[in-house]
Amino acid sequence: MPNNPFIYGPPVQPANLIGRRAELRRVVGRIVNQGQSTALIGEPHLGKTSLLYYLAAAEKRHDLYGANATQLIFVTLDSQAFGGDFTAAHFWEQALQPLRAQLVDATPASAVAQQFAICQANGFGTFTLETLFQRLYAAGYRLVLLVDEFDTLLHHPILNSAEFFGGMRALASRSQGALALVVASRHSLAKLNADTQAFNPSGSPYFNIFAEVTLGVFSEDDGKTLLKLAGDRFTATDSRYLQQLTGGQPYLLQAAAAALWEACEDGVADGAARARAVFAQLYRDHDQHFADTWRVWTPAIRQAFTCVALVNAKGLLQQHKFDINPFLESLPNLEPELKDLEQGGVVARSAGPLAGWVVTQPIMLAWLTDELLRHMRNEADFSQWLQGAELEGRWTRRQRDQLWNVGQKLYQGVKDLHDILHIGVDIKLGGNAP
Repeated sequence: MPNNPFIYGPPVQPANLIGRRAELRRVVGRIVNQGQSTALIGEPHLGKTSLLYYLAAAEKRHDLYGANATQLIFVTLDSQAFGGDFTAAHFWEQALQPLRAQLVDATPASAVAQQFAICQANGFGTFTLETLFQRLYAAGYRLVLLVDEFDTLLHHPILNSAEFFGGMRALASRSQGALALVVASRHSLAKLNADTQAFNPSGSPYFNIFAEVTLGVFSEDDGKTLLKLAGDRFTATDSRYLQQLTGGQPYLLQAAAAALWEACEDGVADGAARARAVFAQLYRDHDQHFADTWRVWTPAIRQAFTCVALVNAKGLLQQHKFDINPFLESLPNLEPELKDLEQGGVVARSAGPLAGWVVTQPIMLAWLTDELLRHMRNEADFSQWLQGAELEGRWTRRQRDQLWNVGQKLYQGVKDLHDILHIGVDIKLGGNAP
């Protein structure tokens, strides 16, 4: 019995990474070109951690960095693993471990080793670290520090400080390229800078030394490459359905393909039945992914997505005398947020009549529908949901009333997941709705 080839959840192993050529080219170019720093930005489960692993993989270094590979020292830190008492000294002690193993312990009389001892004796203060990186530069080496879940540092009781962020910025900018930072974050550099502005109201933003590289969903070709792992088990219609349902979101596409593989193993031969099984499992098992994505979005992005979702459901909602115009009128003012959603592969511009925007991840649309319906039992629940999503003050009274009224009607009519899927969604499999 062949193993299911579709693995989701853990980071992708370097040998199995698909796509991301343009993003890798830009990050690698910045590392080798004077050790410039980069921020990988993307929503949950877009492959940021997998890219960090790939950048540091010993077996990929020659292909990526060429003759520069022997001068690069890599270290990867996960910010989520830092405890509440984790200090800047702890951070730099961990960050410098590979340097210590490669240059300090091996050559204890070198200038780098001597300065490392001074850093250690002085609690890895910024001034002593700056001298260490000067010594590293003189020796012809570069430390490439990869920090995953970087945005979680903004909630750390100690590291969320002017001293830490300012020190990191100073070290990277003054090291002559001996320290290159690559961080992965769910939040944009603009948000990171805004969230730390209180520490530095009149100085340069802490994160303006980074170039932002944003990850989106798979291209159609990359999605096809992934689905080829199924061999001849998936039909062309199967593969098209998986791409349409997930919008090419890498994690969701892997999870949906894994579900389809299992349905085939279970002997489900009918295409429409397989599609129903995939949708039900994806929707049931990955609720936390959708919730995480919603949580990461700003209130304005949540509003923009909800507006596009309602516009996409125009045909259904008009049956309940739903006035879509107030939501259509909101879209021009949400253009920056719509562009962010477009870059993340959640919505796309359309030549159709729906105000130029469509939801490209129907499974996310179904999740939002269910999220709304769960809070339509009474006015108090609805208000609480709007407040929790920070949307209460973003709707006009007319919009709010329209949403509540139609939600009540839909709440009475929706019976199961199959109904939810078809609210604003029209995905066909072999000519039959799943």
